[in-house]
Amino acid sequence: MRLGIPAPQPMRAVDYPAIRRLSQSMGRHAEPELWGSGECQLVIYNLDGQLLGWSRAHWWEPADATAPAG
Repeated sequence: MRLGIPAPQPMRAVDYPAIRRLSQSMGRHAEPELWGSGECQLVIYNLDGQLLGWSRAHWWEPADATAPAG
């Protein structure tokens, strides 16, 4: 058993296949190659190298019914 806490890492193109597989396993259709380069994009893998999740954040403008500006 390996000890340690996985840390988020910047997303890279080599992460895209794992992101698509995880997304499909949840009934979704992520296309990370289409995401904006100006976003904050992170991935986190477990210590065995399995993708646990990803996150994206960017400035949203303008405010609308789904999301406020910011």
